[in-house]
Amino acid sequence: MFRACIILQYCGEPAVSDLSQLKDYRSDDLGIRQFRNDTLDIVFRLHSPEIELAHDALNAFHILDFQGKPFLIDFADSGYHDCFAWEEGKRLTRDVLPAKEGEVLRQMGSQSVECYELWYFLKSLDYGLPEEIDLYGEDIFCTRITSAGYLYKLGIRRRWPRFRSKEELWNTCVNHWRFVHSNWKKYHPDAVVDPPLGTVDLQEYLNSEINTGCAL
Repeated sequence: MFRACIILQYCGEPAVSDLSQLKDYRSDDLGIRQFRNDTLDIVFRLHSPEIELAHDALNAFHILDFQGKPFLIDFADSGYHDCFAWEEGKRLTRDVLPAKEGEVLRQMGSQSVECYELWYFLKSLDYGLPEEIDLYGEDIFCTRITSAGYLYKLGIRRRWPRFRSKEELWNTCVNHWRFVHSNWKKYHPDAVVDPPLGTVDLQEYLNSEINTGCAL
């Protein structure tokens, strides 16, 4: 009886369990995300005209840490890929992405990154700001959020079943509002000034609603 085996090179250990964790993995004291950036460069390189290969199953467990460098594995489902994100004579790298890190992801849509695998990978890496927030199962455009009270009223009026108390709902709404408020200019590039943060205390907010005759 003959037996066969395949000896594989040791390629390291899994770096992260979720792609969104890659942004902070091995970041240095200055916040430079070299491991994440090197991973992006590898994926871009695979899609280049010189290689024209799509991984076609890229997830966190396909990215290993080999002595501090990313190592991609499992190309069983990969195949030829004429990537539309590449322009003739122009290298696709982090430096020429249509949107820089931290910009709203809608600005990096199909008209700029015309490749599903690259687009999905960038979104999974939390590369840019989300276009929507998920509040108890309902997607709400960030550009529509104007205060914590706006989100709170939505939750109360639509009677979302997934929050356990008004306090929990309020705290969740405040966290989302703080995030949108801190990135107001990016969501509203034409805005001249940022709006005030406003009320972030539930009782203060409820009292103000009573005074205006809009008690919830």
